[in-house]
Amino acid sequence: MALIRGAYGGGQIKGSISGVTFQQSPYGTVARNRTIPVNPNSPAQVAIRAAMSTMSGRWSNILSNAQRAAWEAYAAATPVLNKFGDSILISGRQFFLRYNNAITRLGGAPIDTAPATPGVAAEASLVLSASSIIGVNVVSSSIIPVGIGAILINTGIPVNFARNFYKAPFTQRSGITAATVFPLNIIPPAEVAVGQRWFVFSRHFQADGKVANPQITFADVTV
Repeated sequence: MALIRGAYGGGQIKGSISGVTFQQSPYGTVARNRTIPVNPNSPAQVAIRAAMSTMSGRWSNILSNAQRAAWEAYAAATPVLNKFGDSILISGRQFFLRYNNAITRLGGAPIDTAPATPGVAAEASLVLSASSIIGVNVVSSSIIPVGIGAILINTGIPVNFARNFYKAPFTQRSGITAATVFPLNIIPPAEVAVGQRWFVFSRHFQADGKVANPQITFADVTV
């Protein structure tokens, strides 16, 4: 489904309409034929679908009415950003799934209690380094998670230095927890070559159930 801001044809469009996919580049809106999604049933896809199924069942069958109501109240007071960077509201169920799907894939335990106060998690800025000798590393993070919190790290495919924007695909590579030792290698040297730019998608999950807005940065391989 496409997300449209402004009049059709003269505004901003992201998503797909009638076989055409729109995305924003530094030079304006780009339109291309919509492609059929690839579904190789990779181990990562299977794990994500299993987590989604488990957590959906937990929301419906394990949480009490009061717990679900608390997540809905939290969601009503906590705007998030959409594709355009605008503030929107999502449901309490979406917040519950967003947090617990990620935390359980990183080996943590799910939480049923909604955050006590509104607002998203603090954003964690990553410092990256890259070379064909060491691969791509996270040198440091502005926030170190506590408790069951974590920072989920996903990487794109290598692109040319000239590429200043990147949308997808991203693959889960690692996570930062309180026990993480830096530098943290997220791309092995065997996958890295001079001239590549690696985009990294990261998101902070606090121990209280709050989720940060996603951040995307990149590292260039020059040596």
